[in-house]
Amino acid sequence: GAGAGAGAGIDAIAVATAWSIPRATRPRGVVLIDAAAGCDRLRAAAAGVDMVFSLEESRASLSRYAKTLARTGTPPARVLLVEDDLEQAQHIASSLEGANITVRHATTGAQAEEALGEAALDLVLLDVSLPDADGFSLARLIRQDPRHQLLPVVFLTEGSAVASHLEALRAGADDFLPKPIEENHTLLLQVVITRAERGRRVREMAHRDGLTGLLNHATLMSELEHAVEYAQRNAETFAFLMIDIDHFKRVNDHHGHLAGDQALLHVARVFQNTVRGSDVIGRVGGDEFGMILRQGTCEGAETLSEKLRGAIAAHPPPLAAATHPLQISIGVACFPRHGGSATDIAAAADQALYEAKSTGRNRVAVAGAGA
Repeated sequence: GAGAGAGAGIDAIAVATAWSIPRATRPRGVVLIDAAAGCDRLRAAAAGVDMVFSLEESRASLSRYAKTLARTGTPPARVLLVEDDLEQAQHIASSLEGANITVRHATTGAQAEEALGEAALDLVLLDVSLPDADGFSLARLIRQDPRHQLLPVVFLTEGSAVASHLEALRAGADDFLPKPIEENHTLLLQVVITRAERGRRVREMAHRDGLTGLLNHATLMSELEHAVEYAQRNAETFAFLMIDIDHFKRVNDHHGHLAGDQALLHVARVFQNTVRGSDVIGRVGGDEFGMILRQGTCEGAETLSEKLRGAIAAHPPPLAAATHPLQISIGVACFPRHGGSATDIAAAADQALYEAKSTGRNRVAVAGAGA
């Protein structure tokens, strides 16, 4: 596993985003130590963080977590159990924790809502009847929150009444487990482990580009907004690059779209191997990429841009190398020099990219610097 401190002068979640991109060197587990107790755990989950520990929790739990990870190869699931029957809850929690699953327990709908807002979760085990709400209403509330639309919800039901199951499905249920759980121990573990793992992969797909494993456009723009907020709070700068592969259509036309996809994947890997671990990379769409350089300056971004161009020239995709060597153009914008919002920074970088492609000579342009 890998840990990142929240108070080290960098955005630890940005580093986790870079680490969690699917590739051969991805750490088996990405752990965030939240020293300041101010981490946005939902954003951390979207970034690919597998577990968040407070500083005190890390002293007691990090070693156990690492041993579990080494033994199972998969980060332990995090489950919210919403059950007011304390005897049932204790039995369920004991069964799950025996399988190295982390359980957070809530006895009411209000406690469950609070936990959903604070924790990064992989699954909700939800009783139909609660003291202050019915489970169906709580499930609908979960599904109305964009942050939890992909979170698996498994209902704990009495018997197998078809009407209850239909109501649960309409409320957003993914599965059902009959009570009493004592009689369904094996089924409990199978459903929780498989549903949690599938849900984790689905959420990862929602934030990642399917071809390259980089952040997709929407998530990259969200990270750009976070970069602006972080830089404003800490009086820092950062640079944003918009990158385009020149005349990429020729590769698709002459070698086919499969070769084009392989070339895009190759370019993404070259980028990953060239930049720092704290730099955030995304695929904007087609043959365009975006890159956030934390604490970067325009001068440093220009230097890195030339380094990226050199790396692409030195490591061309094998199929296209002979007939269509790749070349990239890059537009650079910096915060706060070129704007005070993510929209302004993205627009400035896009305009700079247009200028870089229009010159025909110098393929790197900084916003506002002219041709």
